[in-house]
This record gives sequence, structure tokens and C-alpha cells, in this order.
Amino acid sequence: MTGGRLAKKDWVLLCLMRAPLDRLRLMKTLFLIWRRHLRADDADFFQFRPYLYGPCSFELYSVLETMQEGGSIVHESHPGERWGNYILSHRGKEEAQEARERADANELKAIEEIVKFASTASIGELLNQVYEEAPEYAVKSLFKRLSHGDTGPGRSC
Repeated sequence: MTGGRLAKKDWVLLCLMRAPLDRLRLMKTLFLIWRRHLRADDADFFQFRPYLYGPCSFELYSVLETMQEGGSIVHESHPGERWGNYILSHRGKEEAQEARERADANELKAIEEIVKFASTASIGELLNQVYEEAPEYAVKSLFKRLSHGDTGPGRSC
């Protein structure tokens, strides 16, 4: 399977079509999709590097900003929470449906499976799964030094 027919924005839309996700969960979801189901050298997908909370693609920040400015997604914020979820707007739902029509069945199955896990697991469970599958992306992680009760990473990947 390759991500050639889908743009980076499409992958985000298809993930958010399955469930609202905060930035960390979305980042790790996209990483697991890439790691498990795409070619390692797929230049059309997000590029990841080890960072403070494991694999990080700084490209995702600009894609999310562009999608917000374009009206495809909304970033929910909730008082007392470190960060809110990204959700699809009406426009984003239409764009996600168009992306869904371009995606193949294996891509959609992978997205469904990984989003289901990432949206329901604790942050600790999610990061532990990512680190287990890709220990080379955990080398700079702060998570190993935090208690497993930590709720998340402020503004880092």
C-alpha cells in the first residue's frame, strides 16, 4: 500500500473522520499508519524524527494550521485541559468523504484500526505502544522519565 493518491491533508481528514483527536494522538496515529502500512521512504507522507514524546513530524503543525484557516477543521479547547481535540467542520466532512473515495480499502481499514486504539488508549498506553514498535523514535523521549499518570505533553510532539 502507498499513500500516493492521498495528500497529507487527506490522511488527517480520514483520521478525524473516525474520531476527534488531540494533536499528540493524531501525531502518533499518523506515525503508526506510516510505520505499519506505508513504504518507509514514502515522500508524500509526513516525515518523522525522534523528539520529546517519540516520533514527531513538524509538518503536521503547518498542515493543521492551514486546515484550520481553510475551514476544514476546528480545534476545540476546553478549560482545564492541556489541549483540545481537532474535529471536522461541515466542509471538512465533505472533504473527508472525497478523500475516502480515493483511498483504498486497506488504507481505510488501517486508519480505522489505529484511530480506534489511539482515541481510546491512555497517553501512556499509546506512547508505550509506539515505543515498543519503534524504539529508535524513543531515544529523545521525556516520557520515560515522567510518571505514567502524566496526562500529556504541553506543546511538544
